[in-house]
Amino acid sequence: MKRVRLLIVLLLFVAVPAGFWLGREEWLEHSQDASIRAAARRYGVEPALVKAVVWRESRFHPDVHGRAGELGLMQVQEDTAFEWAYAEHNTNFVHEHWPRSADEHPGGTFYLAKMLRRT
Repeated sequence: MKRVRLLIVLLLFVAVPAGFWLGREEWLEHSQDASIRAAARRYGVEPALVKAVVWRESRFHPDVHGRAGELGLMQVQEDTAFEWAYAEHNTNFVHEHWPRSADEHPGGTFYLAKMLRRT
């Protein structure tokens, strides 16, 4: 009987929260698919590459901040973000709003495409 109680306690306090966490991580990953595909198509970059960069830089958590001032899913620095805004004639751009804006994937993908053309 003690083993059954121990198993129930383990399920309630370990397995169930772990399942919720894993489900949230999967949801986070797939919540970005449409905007990643749109940005990849716009700048001629493979969507899987953009998604790999997002995974590597932020694990799909938009509120991540880097040590050198990088923001958002693709960890873009302020100068790079303003370069994208200038190229796209976006005069209302504010870097601090970057992590939660619709501009994030296009801006990061713009820079990724630029770096791929340099090679």
